Amino acid sequence: MDHHPAYYVYLPNYMLEYVVGETNPRIDADLFLSKATPNQIVEVISAFHPRLRLTRNAEEDHELLLKLFIEKVAPRLSRLISSLNGNKNYIQGLFACPVYKPDQLTSRWINSSADYDPKRIDMFDTGTLMHLRSGKYRLAAESLQHFIESYTFLSQAEIDEIIGAQTDAEDTLHDTSIFLERSVESIESIHLQLRLPTLSRTKRGDLEEELKCAKASLRSRQGMFNAAIEDVGFLRALAKHHDPPKTSTRSKLADREIIGALAEQHEFIKEHRPVKTSNH
Repeated sequence: MDHHPAYYVYLPNYMLEYVVGETNPRIDADLFLSKATPNQIVEVISAFHPRLRLTRNAEEDHELLLKLFIEKVAPRLSRLISSLNGNKNYIQGLFACPVYKPDQLTSRWINSSADYDPKRIDMFDTGTLMHLRSGKYRLAAESLQHFIESYTFLSQAEIDEIIGAQTDAEDTLHDTSIFLERSVESIESIHLQLRLPTLSRTKRGDLEEELKCAKASLRSRQGMFNAAIEDVGFLRALAKHHDPPKTSTRSKLADREIIGALAEQHEFIKEHRPVKTSNH
C-alpha cells in the first residue's frame, strides 16, 4: 500500500464556527470574513503563511487583509480536512500537498498594499531567488534581467536577497581559503621532511606518495578557491549594479582575506617546485 506524506496546518478552534455542510463539511471562507475580526484574519493568514510578516500598519489595513486572505488562504480552506483532536485551542487541517515550501526561509515583510504583488513575488521567487539559493548566480542574473524588464526596479527586500547570497558566497570563500592554506601547509611540511639527511628509503617513498596526494588536493582546492572568488566578485558587482554601494566591515575583511590567500597561493607557485629526489 502506498503511503503519501501528510501536511498539516493548525488553525484556531474558533474556525469550527464556520464549518458548513453535513455530508461534505468544509470551512466557509466568506462566512468567516463576514464575522472575523482583523486580528483573527491575521491569525489565520499567519497559520498558512508563517513567514509572511505583517507590520502594524498592514494589520490595520482591512482592504489589504481581505486581499491577502482571499488570494492566499481562501482557496486552501476549500481543500482542508478538519479533525478534532481533543485540544481546545486549535483544529488540525490536513492537506495533500505542502502548505508552503521548506526552502522558503526568508521572512517577507508587508507594510501596505504596495508591498504585495503576487505576480511580482512569484516571478522573483521562481526565477532569481531559486537560482540564488542553488548557487547558480549567473542564471540568477539572467532571470533578474527579465525581471527588471517587467518591473523596472528592485525592492529593498529583493536587493537584500542578492546581498544575502553575497554573504553566503563570502562564507564559502572563507572556508575554501582555509582549505587552500591547509593544503599549502601540508605540502611544505612534506618538503621539509624530504630534506632530512637521515630519511630512510621506505619513509622517503611514503612521503613522496603523500606529496602526490597533497598536490592533487591542492589543485582541487585551488579550483574551488578560484570559483569562490569569481562568485563573490560577481555577486558584489550584481549588488552594486542594483543598489548604491555600501562598503561594510564584512566586505573589507573579505577583501583582505582574498588578497592574503591569493598572495600566499602566488608565492607558493612562484618559489616552490616539486622536489627532485633520487633513490639510494
